[in-house]
Amino acid sequence: MNNTIKKAALTVSLTAFMSMGFAQKIAHISLDSLVSTMPETKTAKDVAQSYLKSLDSEMLAMQTELETKYKDYMDKQATMSEPVRQNKEADLQQL
Repeated sequence: MNNTIKKAALTVSLTAFMSMGFAQKIAHISLDSLVSTMPETKTAKDVAQSYLKSLDSEMLAMQTELETKYKDYMDKQATMSEPVRQNKEADLQQL
């Protein structure tokens, strides 16, 4: 009987030891801190900033063009014929 108890205790202890080796390991990570430490983040920010600057300059050019054409239209509106005036108004609305 003493031998049986020793075998049972050995089996239980070996089972417990083996199960610790195969236990799942769970970890938590902060995605924000991980992304901010990546070197690709700086590259992506630089690309986005340059794209934003190009869009801003394009918008400014389009706005300047619209204002120039509108001012020209307002200055010459009284002397324009009806079809030319309607054509200029359609162009301004399209812009």
